[in-house]
Amino acid sequence: MVYLIIVGIGLLRLVLTGAYSLAAAVVVLLLLLFTVDAASTSDYKNTDTTYHLIEVKQTSWTVDGNQLKFHGRLWEEEEYVQLAVSYRFDTEAEKAASLTPPLHLIAKGQLTFPEGPRNINQFDYPAYLSRKNIVWILRADQLNFLKDTSLPQSLLYRLDSKRQQLLSYCDQAFKPVTARYVKALLFADRRELSKDVTASFRQLGLLHLLSISGLHISLFLAVAELGMKKLRITVESSGLVLLLLLPVILAAAGMGVSVMRAVTQAWTKYLSDVCKWELTAGDCWSAALMLTLLLNSSAFYFVGFQLSFSLSLLILLISAQTFYQQATHLVRFITLNILLFIASIPVLSYHFYEFSWGVLLLNSLYIPILSFIIMPGLLFFFFISPLLFYSNVFMTAEHLFAELLILMERLTLFIDSSVSLMYVSGRLLPVVTLLWISLMISGLVYLEKKGYGRLLLVFLAGFWILLQVNRYSPLGRIVMIDVGQGDAVLIKEPFNRGNHLIDTGGIMIWQTEEDWQERADPFTLGGNVLVPVIKSMGVPELDHVIITHPHWDHYGALKELTEGIKVKKVLTNHYTLKHPDFIKMLTGLKDQSIKIESTDEAGNGLVPAPAGMKVLTDDLPASAGSNDRSLVLAGSFGRNRWLFTGDIESDREDALMRLYPDLRADVLKVAHHGSHTSSKDSFIRQVQPTYSLISVGANNRYAHPQQEVLERLNHYGSVIYRTDNQGGVIYTYADHPLFDWWIRQREPFQTIIQ
Repeated sequence: MVYLIIVGIGLLRLVLTGAYSLAAAVVVLLLLLFTVDAASTSDYKNTDTTYHLIEVKQTSWTVDGNQLKFHGRLWEEEEYVQLAVSYRFDTEAEKAASLTPPLHLIAKGQLTFPEGPRNINQFDYPAYLSRKNIVWILRADQLNFLKDTSLPQSLLYRLDSKRQQLLSYCDQAFKPVTARYVKALLFADRRELSKDVTASFRQLGLLHLLSISGLHISLFLAVAELGMKKLRITVESSGLVLLLLLPVILAAAGMGVSVMRAVTQAWTKYLSDVCKWELTAGDCWSAALMLTLLLNSSAFYFVGFQLSFSLSLLILLISAQTFYQQATHLVRFITLNILLFIASIPVLSYHFYEFSWGVLLLNSLYIPILSFIIMPGLLFFFFISPLLFYSNVFMTAEHLFAELLILMERLTLFIDSSVSLMYVSGRLLPVVTLLWISLMISGLVYLEKKGYGRLLLVFLAGFWILLQVNRYSPLGRIVMIDVGQGDAVLIKEPFNRGNHLIDTGGIMIWQTEEDWQERADPFTLGGNVLVPVIKSMGVPELDHVIITHPHWDHYGALKELTEGIKVKKVLTNHYTLKHPDFIKMLTGLKDQSIKIESTDEAGNGLVPAPAGMKVLTDDLPASAGSNDRSLVLAGSFGRNRWLFTGDIESDREDALMRLYPDLRADVLKVAHHGSHTSSKDSFIRQVQPTYSLISVGANNRYAHPQQEVLERLNHYGSVIYRTDNQGGVIYTYADHPLFDWWIRQREPFQTIIQ
C-alpha cells in the first residue's frame, strides 16, 4: 500500500510536468506487472520428503567448505515456487564436481518454512526471503545435476545464466585478484572477495565502494559519453545508444536495488532528452522510484533502496540550494559529505546497529582511487581482454594492476588494524528516528535561510544527544538470550553504569573437520547471535563476561564474542580458571589485553561483584563435580531479587540452603537447563521464585527441561519462561521512581515468541 501511494504521487508529478507519455507507459507497466504477479502466485504446499525439479539461479551458487547454497525455482505440477536450497557435501570429490552451477537439477529433500528470529532485534530471515519472493527452504539430502539444456528456463533466470557466463569469462581472462574486482565492481558479485578485506572496508565505512552503485554507473556513463563525443556521435544518437545500453548494464549487474535506481534514473533522463520532455532531475528521480517499486514492490525494505534513494534525493535537494551553489568546491565537498553521513545514520543504525566515522575521513582518499584509477582500469582491461588476451603486454599490464589492487587491500587492512572507527548506536527508537529527521529538515531550512553559522553547532549537538539515547537509557534490561542448549544472560544497567554477560553459550563440535570442509564464513554463536543482539541494544563494550563453570555450553562462544565486541574483564571462579579446557580457550583469544579475575579456592573475591551482585560461596569438598562448582550470583534489579545458578545440582543447592537459610529470589535462573538433577523440592520451596527462567535448546537430546521440574515449579506458583518455546526473554527495570512507575504499568517480562 505504501509503495502504491508513492507511485501515485510520482505519476501525478509526471502528469503535472507534461510527461504524459511516460506516465501512460508507467500505468501500462503497472497493470502488466500486477497481471503477471497474480498469475505467478502459488499455493504449493507439498512438504513431503521427495524429489524436486529445480531451475537454478546460477549467480546465487555459493560453495563454502562442505556447504552449498543457492536459490532456485521449483517446477512441479505446473506450479512455480522460489526457494532457498542448502546441501552438505559428503566427500571432497563431490565438492570439486559441484563448483560449476548447472541450469537444472533434481534435489531430494523436505520443504520447510524458514524459522523466524528468536532474539531481540535479530535478523528476520523469513522476512528477508519473503521480500525476495522466496517461500520455502529445502535442506537437500541428494543432488543430481541435469545436462538436458532443452528444459524450460524463465526470462529472468536466462538473463542470470548469461551473467554467470560473464563471471566465468572473468575467471578465465584475468588473474584471480583482478577477476575478483572485475566481478565485484562491474557485475556486483562480491562472493569471492576476501572476507578480511570486505570486513575492513565495512569497518571503515567504505563497503559501498565495493558494490556497483550510482557512483560506478555515473563513472561509466561519463566515460561512454566522452568516448562517443570523441567519435563525433551526436548527442541525440548518444542518448539512443545509452537508452539501449542501460538495461544491459542493469541485467549484467544483477538488477540490484541501488544499481536499479541509478540506471532507471539515468534512463529516464536520456528518454526525456530524446523525447524533448524537459524533465527535471527531481522528475527523473521520481520516475526511478516508481519503476523500482513496480519492478520489485519489496525493494522498499532493503537497506540498498533506503540509502540509495534517500541520499540521492538529498543530493538533489542540496544541489539546488543557494548556500551550496555559492560555496567553494572544498566547502561543497565537506558539506555534502557531512549531510549524507548524518542522513545515513538512522538507516545504518536500524539494520546494522552501528556505523563508521571512516566514511567522513576516508571518502576523500578512496573515492579518487576508485573513480580515477581502479574503475577505469577494470573497464579498460575487461573491454580489451578479448583482443589482447594472450599478449605479453596485456599480461604484464594486468600483473601491475593486480599489484595495485593488492596494495589497496593492504592499505585498507592496515588502517583498519590501526584505528577503530566504528560507533555502536544500537537500533534507534522510532521516536528518536522521527526527531532525527525533523532535526535534519530544520537544519537544511536554516542553511538555506541563514547559510553557515554558529547555530549549526546546536544542530550537530542535537544529533549527538540523540545518538546517546540507547547507550544512556534510564531503563535497565536483563536479557536471557536464546543460544540454544546453553546459557547467556545480558545485564544492561541504567544510564550505562555497566554492561555484563553471564556465560556465552557454545555450540558443541562433535568431530574435527578436514581442511576442505572448513568454511570461510561459518555460522558462529558469538558472531551471528551474541554480538548483533548486544550491539542492537546500544552496548559498545562489555565491562565483564562472567563464566560460571568450564562447560562448553557456557563458555564456548567466548572467542567469537571477543572478536566482535570489546570485553574489558573475564570473571570466573578458581575452579574454572584452572581447568585445562578453559585455559586453552583463554590462550586462543586474539585480544590478550583482556583482564582475567577469579575467586580464590574458598570462593571469596570478586568484591564488589558486577552490577552490585553478590557471589554465593559453598562448603563442598574439592571432589565436587563441575556443575556444582558453578559460580552462583544474587542481586537486586529494580523491585525484583535475582538468583543466577549456573548448572548447580542438588548437592550445591543443599549447601546454599545451609549457608544462606534466608535465601529468596523473585526471579530464578533455573539451574542446568531444567534437569531433574537440580531444582529439588526443598530448594524451590525455600527460594520461592515468582518467575523461573529456563535457557534450553529446542528438541535437545537431554529432554530438558524435564517434566518433574516443570511440575515442581508450577506447584509453587512460579511463572515459567523458556527459550525453546518463547525465544529470548527480556526484563526491563529502572532505579529512578518516575521510570519505575512507568514500568510497573506493564508486564515485567517480554518474550520474542508470543
